[in-house]
Amino acid sequence: KVYVDLDNDGMWDANEPYDITDADGSYRIYSLGAGTYTVRTDPATYPEGYMPTTPTSLSVTLTAGQQYDAADFGLKPAGTGQIGDFIWLDANKDGVQDTDEDGLPGITVTLEINIGGIWYPVETTVTDADGKYLFDKLSAGDYRVTVDQNSPVTSPYDPMGTYTLGAAMDPTYDKDGINTANTTLVTLATDATIVDDVDFGYNWSGTIGDYVW
Repeated sequence: KVYVDLDNDGMWDANEPYDITDADGSYRIYSLGAGTYTVRTDPATYPEGYMPTTPTSLSVTLTAGQQYDAADFGLKPAGTGQIGDFIWLDANKDGVQDTDEDGLPGITVTLEINIGGIWYPVETTVTDADGKYLFDKLSAGDYRVTVDQNSPVTSPYDPMGTYTLGAAMDPTYDKDGINTANTTLVTLATDATIVDDVDFGYNWSGTIGDYVW
C-alpha cells in the first residue's frame, strides 16, 4: 500500500487516499489538488521479510493538474543475516559472561536500519527465559540494536516490587562501549552475515552503607 499521509502521523488513516501496487509494482493516487504531500509506503503490507532500500516516505509538491511520476520506493527480499544474542546479569560487573551468570528475561530489544541517514524500525523482540534474543532474515545494511530501558525487571532485593531496567540497573557491557550504553551499531556486510555477539550486561544499581561498630 502507498498512501498520502495527510496528517503526517506516519500511519494510514481511513480518510487518506491510497493505492495498492499492481503485479508490476506500479501505483497511482488520483484526485489530488495543488499542494505539498507526504507519500508513504505501509510496512504492514510489505511481502514477508522484505526490507526497504530507499526512504519509506517522500515529500511531493504538485501544481494544479500535474501528473507526478517519480514517487518511487525500493524493497529487497529477506536475506539470511542475523543479529543477536544475549542480555545478562553481570553479577561481578566485569563485562565478561561467566558461566554462573544468568540471562535477563523479558527485556525488549528493537532493531532499526539506516537508509539515507534516517533510522527506520525493522522489528521488536523480547529476550527469552535465558536472556537470548535474535533478529533473523536480515539483508546487508547498517543496523542499530537498542535495549528498552522501560523493560520490567524484578530485583532480588525487593522481589515484590517491579522496576524498570533503566531505573534499577547500570550497564556493565556493550559491544561498542558503555559510553553508548543500551545501543549498539551493527553492519551486516552481506545478505548472509551473522553477528551473534551483540550482547548487553547489567548489574543492580544503588548502594547503602557503610559501617557498624
